[in-house]
Amino acid sequence: MDAVINHNPDGYIKFITDEIKKAIGDETDTYKACCMNVRYCMKLIEDSFEIQKEETEHGLRVMGAIYHLEDGRVDFL
Repeated sequence: MDAVINHNPDGYIKFITDEIKKAIGDETDTYKACCMNVRYCMKLIEDSFEIQKEETEHGLRVMGAIYHLEDGRVDFL
């Protein structure tokens, strides 16, 4: 997240950070930005026709979470 918020990377990393930037906009709080990115990714996954089919037929549910490297905590969104 630091690369997206505080830097302007180039090369193949820019492809990834550009997508994250779409999700977080101008947010500078790292935790809030992570949550926004997870929710954005969940939306992309849920909008997939194949996922919608699995949700309907098999009760699949898309879950998002933040894993904290420093202590192993997981926050489910």
